[in-house]
Amino acid sequence: MANKELEDVHIFDYVLVVELDASNQPKISYRYPPPGGDGKKDTISGAINRFCFPEASDAASTNALLKSTNKPTKDNTHETFSFVLTEQDGSRKFGYCRRLQVEDAKTKTRKVECYCILSLIPSFSVFRQILDIVEERRKQSSSSVFTFLKSVQQHSFPAPGQSITVSTFSFNDPNNSGRISYEISRSLGTDFDYLDYVSFSTLFSLLDNSMIIDIWASLLLERRFILCAQNLSVLSSCINAISVLTHPFSWQHVYIPVLPKTLLDYCAAPMPFLLGILSSCLPTVKTLPLEEVYIVDLDNGKWLQKPNFPLMLPHGMVHALKVGLKEITESGKKGREFDVEIATTFLDFSRTIFKDYDQYMK
Repeated sequence: MANKELEDVHIFDYVLVVELDASNQPKISYRYPPPGGDGKKDTISGAINRFCFPEASDAASTNALLKSTNKPTKDNTHETFSFVLTEQDGSRKFGYCRRLQVEDAKTKTRKVECYCILSLIPSFSVFRQILDIVEERRKQSSSSVFTFLKSVQQHSFPAPGQSITVSTFSFNDPNNSGRISYEISRSLGTDFDYLDYVSFSTLFSLLDNSMIIDIWASLLLERRFILCAQNLSVLSSCINAISVLTHPFSWQHVYIPVLPKTLLDYCAAPMPFLLGILSSCLPTVKTLPLEEVYIVDLDNGKWLQKPNFPLMLPHGMVHALKVGLKEITESGKKGREFDVEIATTFLDFSRTIFKDYDQYMK
């Protein structure tokens, strides 16, 4: 979406809060704007439930999630992840989620809430800032979160390198007489706009360079991929990173970064796909026909299944790519600098191997 078009686009379309009911099934406890106000059919709610709690239909996973609320630690008090909804016309909505462990005001017991922001715009860096503020304000009350989000929704999406200032009631003021301002910034645009919503750091910390090159080459050949991890944040981060490695080409097939357990049959689809599943779903997935499907275990950095397809890449060029990636990963670079270096290396490699493609076209 061009920067000019962003001037008329609200930062998000919807914000929803999803939690587990008494039977451990996800339900929407809050939605803004509320459904039905524009006369359109609600096509959002059912899908959001599944994606906010993809493990909900699996008793063991749900019990483990609930058990963790009784022993909160620094590592399990929140999870951040994203997903993509593809409409019938091919357009996409991006979901940005933060699952929090909070105290139920009525029962005084701990529960899990998922704050989900739906937007037409892919920009994980912007929405991570918003979700950080949501988590901070939720420590005070849920109402302070909602007043903040309603204020955010009034703003248009910032251009690259720009920021917006969101003014709302201070959650530290019991009388709501004071106001507080938050600055939400968007990183400066580069030749790799997709780095506004992905990072390669987690992917390269879990998989070795040779394995990543194999994945990249197989994606170019439109193979079928399943990635699995125990943690939603890890799964979401890695599959989003893999999806853009082939830039300037873009993945045109089935793409579901976090596949709900109720949709596991997608893993047996006959067309190319790029799917992410929780590790707890693996036993069910392995009962499906998975011929010619690549399966990657992110947590252990290994292949669980790797079909014997030739990669069809020049060995000398692949060696040079491995050397370049090794230099970057051992350089100590982090954050945006690391991401730009990785993106540039893969783009240069693509330019090298495809530069004479027109000679082979009639």
